[in-house]
Amino acid sequence: LKNQPIVSPVREAHSYSPANTNCTLNWNIPFDDVDYSFFVNGFDSIGNALEITFVSKNTTSIVFKTFIAGNLMAIAVPQTSLPT
Repeated sequence: LKNQPIVSPVREAHSYSPANTNCTLNWNIPFDDVDYSFFVNGFDSIGNALEITFVSKNTTSIVFKTFIAGNLMAIAVPQTSLPT
């Protein structure tokens, strides 16, 4: 299977985000580096979507801020390239 990308497991993180406070979501599996892509969504207590602002990311977590309290969920995958 030459030239097949190496696939790494998808990471996930969940957390409750207080209003107007940075919220850290810790990945269930740390990354080797910060070269990963992510998707995040969040909802308040009655199911309305949250406005989410990205703050920072590192190998073990990602940080967001919301202006309304609610639950955040994120998934991420490492960025990979084909072998040469």
